[in-house]
Amino acid sequence: MKPTTYYAKALILLMLCLFFSTAYAQSDKNPYSMKGSDVYYQNDCLHAADACTFQILGHGYAKDCHHVYLHGRILPYVDPASFRLKHTHSHADEEEWDERESAYHVSTFTVYYQGRKVQNASSNSFQVLGGGYAKDSFRVYYAGEEVAGASAVSFAYDGKGYGHDAFNTFYRGRKLPD
Repeated sequence: MKPTTYYAKALILLMLCLFFSTAYAQSDKNPYSMKGSDVYYQNDCLHAADACTFQILGHGYAKDCHHVYLHGRILPYVDPASFRLKHTHSHADEEEWDERESAYHVSTFTVYYQGRKVQNASSNSFQVLGGGYAKDSFRVYYAGEEVAGASAVSFAYDGKGYGHDAFNTFYRGRKLPD
């Protein structure tokens, strides 16, 4: 075999490896893609999606002028005009980023945690506190569930899973014994 043929084949093989590894890495990072005027989520065409206004928001979310999508599925009753992802991570003392923080999403009338509606949450006064904790004017939530016995007026997140109100201390949404 001639040396030029050997190098040409090696170069082609290297280019193919780079192409497929890049495509694989991109599919892991972003499952949404666009081909022409069609929008796809992991090779499934999103027929209702408007490619002209389609925006990838991250963390599995996307939106267009008509719908908000989570993992390629339309979130019903979510207003795409007002839907925004809130990135609130500000805890430098935590070694790893806690995904529970960015899992809360507030629309005009509804609060969601990982795409599920948070029951009884008031979107007007909703605040993400960090570490999975959030509150509105009346209730405290951890991972999208109401924290029993917590007072929203005085509740604060302490870091590393702990929160407290004026009377009790909580760890990952559960009241600790006195």
